[in-house]
Amino acid sequence: MDIIINYLMIPQLQTAGAIIFLLALALLLGSSLLAFVSEIKHSSSPKSNLPTMSHNITRSTWLGVVLFSLLGGTTVFLPLYLTLMNSTPLLITGLSSSLALIFFLLYHFTAKIIKLKFIHAPLALFAAGCALGAAIFWYLPHTCAAWFAAKSHLSTTEDILFWWLGRNEVACFLHFILNAVGVAALFFLLANAREKENKRKQSREYYFQAAGYAGRWLLTSVTLQILPLGWIFYNLAVANPGMLFTTPKVYWFAGILSTALLGWLLLIKITKDGLVNRRATMIIALFFIISLNLFHFGPLRL
Repeated sequence: MDIIINYLMIPQLQTAGAIIFLLALALLLGSSLLAFVSEIKHSSSPKSNLPTMSHNITRSTWLGVVLFSLLGGTTVFLPLYLTLMNSTPLLITGLSSSLALIFFLLYHFTAKIIKLKFIHAPLALFAAGCALGAAIFWYLPHTCAAWFAAKSHLSTTEDILFWWLGRNEVACFLHFILNAVGVAALFFLLANAREKENKRKQSREYYFQAAGYAGRWLLTSVTLQILPLGWIFYNLAVANPGMLFTTPKVYWFAGILSTALLGWLLLIKITKDGLVNRRATMIIALFFIISLNLFHFGPLRL
């Protein structure tokens, strides 16, 4: 056991484990939210394809959620099992993510058993709430304490505003929330296009409706990324004037913007035209993955 723990303590493995764990948490949060919204919309339009869609949203992500949770959670939390009780934020993160996984799986696998929407739909909401709680304690473990310590020294609204704008962890948290919705929508968009081309289990109208639903959520989340990412880059520029325009960082910055813009424009095209095309969706996914990798693993990384 000690050999395994020592192996998992390697910094590169801890970094990889944290990324995998956050991917699982993002899929949990995003797919639960999308499924819950679909359930709520179904209650006002019972003749639509939304009940089938809500189940297919979680079906497109549940296997990835389970595998990534086990792999990432084991890598991150197993080496800390002796000291986990002394770290309240990490303990709450682990417990909240576990509860989120339980509620998520209950929601997915009871879709055809529990017919009452007012009982079934809250399971997705509980899963999303627990995942959100885990994300809060992962990204913002000490922000509230810092705020209570600092607010007595902040006399004006401008001081308060600039205090919050200086907290990069808040921008990273918002970036994660938007990414969670975007990643879940992208998974569903890919699964929907693949099913339409290979199996055709549903009507033609369903696939276009599902693609429009996922595409709009993905487009919204990608567009709103301008806010937290602009926030982060602003703080970087203030801390180090001119850093974004010095080599090699300017090339990374240009790469982030150009790949994200290409993916965004192609996403607008297929969403506007109502296309259900797996190749186009995979190209969009590739552009966004490249952009995120350039941001998170390049010299501009926080």
